[in-house]
Amino acid sequence: MDYTSLNVSPNPSSHTIYIEGGLVNTPVQIYDMKGALIFEGKTTSSGDLSLDVSSFPAGYYNIQLRNVKAKRSILRFEVL
Repeated sequence: MDYTSLNVSPNPSSHTIYIEGGLVNTPVQIYDMKGALIFEGKTTSSGDLSLDVSSFPAGYYNIQLRNVKAKRSILRFEVL
């Protein structure tokens, strides 16, 4: 997976974020800044994911993606 093509937008957001550029059915985890897992899912058949973050408390979050070889990338986004 070419992690340089991964993108999260809009960033910051108060409603919905879009994660783009992942592989098909890539596991996705989102952690708050304390390290607590707050979301776990997978990208779609297009390698993307849209997620409603309106219920997340304001702050910064890390998105972790892993490919089939267990290589991971972490993206950061902010909820307003």
